[in-house]
Amino acid sequence: MFEFPEETIEIDGEMTFRQLSIKVTKSMNEKATLRKLLISWRGRDFTPEEMSDFELTRLLGVPATVSVAHRESKGKTVAFISGISKPMRTNRHDASRKIYFDLNNESTWQKAHDIPKWILETINRSAEAVEKGLVFSLMKNDEPQYQPDEPGMPSIDDSIPF
Repeated sequence: MFEFPEETIEIDGEMTFRQLSIKVTKSMNEKATLRKLLISWRGRDFTPEEMSDFELTRLLGVPATVSVAHRESKGKTVAFISGISKPMRTNRHDASRKIYFDLNNESTWQKAHDIPKWILETINRSAEAVEKGLVFSLMKNDEPQYQPDEPGMPSIDDSIPF
């Protein structure tokens, strides 16, 4: 997810930075969209050494120039990320928030309360969350709640194989 601190919008009565995300598979295969975006962002391909120890968390707070395009969808104009590249020297902003959330890493689940509602809804519909029987929701005290997707599903502690 990218935040645009120079642009604010109102969502559910609250002012927040404009945010856009792009859905990609977590793959660094030569043909993978994630890898292509990262190559464009950094301006060069990865060396074999860089590939062997690459961590997505290194991207948190790294500035980028995000290209945004618009299209019609269900009668509305929607914005989407059409490309990512190195930031222009005159357009560098410090990251306002650095959030890392990974369905395969339980230690990151407490970050669910920092994720915008629309992204959390997408996470809840993902094959991984459905398969694990997870539903992330925001409570009024801003604590994320983890619960089985269906009654009778094993608790999270029972479903994690370690």
